[in-house]
Amino acid sequence: GKSLYGEQLSAGRLLANGSIVQMLTGEGKTLTAITALYANALTNRGLVTQVTTTDAFAVRDFQETQPIFNLLGMSTAAVTREQVYLPGAAQPIQATADFKSQAYNANIVYSGVATHVFDHLHGLQNPTQPIIQRPFFYANVDEVDNVLLDQALSEFIIAGQAGNLSPARMTPYQIADVFARTLTRHRADVSLAIGARAQPSVQEAGLVVVDPVAHHVRLTQAGERLLDNLMKPFSGYGVSRQHVQRALEAHTLYQAGRDYAVAVNPALSGKGEVKPGRAVSPTPQAAAQRGEVEIIEQPTGRLAHGRQWQDGLHQAIQAKEQLALTAPNQATAKLSALNFFRDTYQRFSGMSGTVAGPVVRKEFAQLFSKPVVSMRSHYVKVREAMPTAFVATPTQKLALIQQRLDALRTERPGAPILVTVRTMADARQLYNQLQQAGVPNIQLLDASLEAQEAQIVQTAGQPGMMTIATNIAGRATDIKLPDPGRIGELATRILGQTRATEFQQHLDALSADRNLQTRQPKIQALQQFFQQARQALPTHQHGELQALRDMAFAKHVWGLQLIRELNPTTREDLQNIGRTARQADPGAHQLVIALQGPDWQLLQRGLGYHGGVLGQFRLGRAQQMQTELEGLLAIPRPTAPQQQRIQRIQMQLVRSFERAQRNIERQEFSIRAARAPYQTAEFKLFNRFNALRQAVLNAPTIEFQHFGRIYP
Repeated sequence: GKSLYGEQLSAGRLLANGSIVQMLTGEGKTLTAITALYANALTNRGLVTQVTTTDAFAVRDFQETQPIFNLLGMSTAAVTREQVYLPGAAQPIQATADFKSQAYNANIVYSGVATHVFDHLHGLQNPTQPIIQRPFFYANVDEVDNVLLDQALSEFIIAGQAGNLSPARMTPYQIADVFARTLTRHRADVSLAIGARAQPSVQEAGLVVVDPVAHHVRLTQAGERLLDNLMKPFSGYGVSRQHVQRALEAHTLYQAGRDYAVAVNPALSGKGEVKPGRAVSPTPQAAAQRGEVEIIEQPTGRLAHGRQWQDGLHQAIQAKEQLALTAPNQATAKLSALNFFRDTYQRFSGMSGTVAGPVVRKEFAQLFSKPVVSMRSHYVKVREAMPTAFVATPTQKLALIQQRLDALRTERPGAPILVTVRTMADARQLYNQLQQAGVPNIQLLDASLEAQEAQIVQTAGQPGMMTIATNIAGRATDIKLPDPGRIGELATRILGQTRATEFQQHLDALSADRNLQTRQPKIQALQQFFQQARQALPTHQHGELQALRDMAFAKHVWGLQLIRELNPTTREDLQNIGRTARQADPGAHQLVIALQGPDWQLLQRGLGYHGGVLGQFRLGRAQQMQTELEGLLAIPRPTAPQQQRIQRIQMQLVRSFERAQRNIERQEFSIRAARAPYQTAEFKLFNRFNALRQAVLNAPTIEFQHFGRIYP
């Protein structure tokens, strides 16, 4: 059976009353939600829903909690985009409207956020069809900061599409793509965040000026003149400067494997496949249907199925990747997660491991009038924070990560290792390098492998396993270490009852000690125990003994070892760190930062947020430290004073990066706060229109009123 800790019961009571609760990774949020869902389902006042970030997590949580709800006399169901798990059914069935309606009539429903919102939108779009969802009463949102904050600007849209654009001749997007390829051969990369306008010589070098920090691209005067000449022969094709601007953005600001992936058409490849990007054909007019562009959600690293960029950007990227161009979508119904949960449900709550920061607390209070309550951990975390490592370039960063992996395999044999990077391209590059080096027990997890995610995560915590992943491994995934019961059974079979009891005493002593320093003598005692056991056992059992040792050390000594890249916000970093030291398990993590490339652009974006003299001073000081540290790191054998100076600069830069992350969080909060009133006004107008349409459809006679007069 399962039992709840006091912290879980307290958190469940807060959730039932509509609060936002912070619970650290591994503290049992799935079981905690049971009490809140059960309490609200008892009222029988409407639909009670557990909302997860993906359909797969909804099914996982449903299967774990269904036996418990059955004992409590509550019917449960799970609804996904393609399948429905009805109460009492042994197998899932196809998700038709009738079966979904049956599922939503259950006492408690589990569903992914996209499926849940789209089911509501489809009901509003087709008012003559039976409503499949009951009146909304209570929803508990897992990973609430990701659903309501990170995805706040990404609305759920039902769009009417005009099909593919005519392939009879080149479209404006394809012509603009040719122009962009010509113009971007001569580009200058600068930062417009601070002081760039004081560098006219740098700005006007080349034809295109690209600022990855401000996410902006523009033509120089020479570029404008060349574009005018390029556009003259194509005056009858409808190509405009907006098409060219979108094409320039597609080529300079949006990167395959980081911002999007290409899903290959199964009819042509023989199987469904997702790739970071594909080689560009030299003949733009041959845009055959080879696949589609899938947006990658930056905070989670997952594919945003069915979503498109607006204002022609999606078509510009399709032209860049030489795919068939789809006509721009025309939204027929849209809704944001903010308005859906805040204004549609009578009550909602949320839980996450990363909502305790001051910016997040302020945002939930201002936009949702929700308090954030932090629950203490049931276990003291045995988590080792290794010193941050700095290198000069992104290439050196990947090389250093590979060196650290080799060192961990030697220094901590049997420890499972997780490496998280920001982009699919970097993950695959590192994975290929390790494969070529002959590293055993290595696996890859990114947005292209969502179907295998559960299996990959299941093996990621096993002894000696190495997993290279994007941020897809950083949220709502529990990487479990070897099972203690299996360790005990193997110990009894190999060692015998007496020595197995002694072995268990060593493990219990380690589990009871939560201090990294005082654990060392106990670790040495366990090592001596295995040395003595090896001498006592015959040679043919040494392999089994080594397997037992690896399992014991992976579970009780090392835990999951994490090497990670820097993320734009501290919440994303904490999600990755939260994969280690789950519940009572040990763990360790290390951050690797490059002084050039995306990491430094993140620092520039954050420190330059406020602008003005203070922003210029902080960024200038950081650039001075960057230059000095690059010089010191290039010294083969630094002296003791130089090593001390390196450590001092690294500590100062770590604080600068932390400040930059906080500023980025404030910047994103201000954007969401400014957008929220417009989304709310649009939502109210949308509801009024749908109410009027429903009234017209249900009325036996139709009258409409205009300027006080009634027209039959």
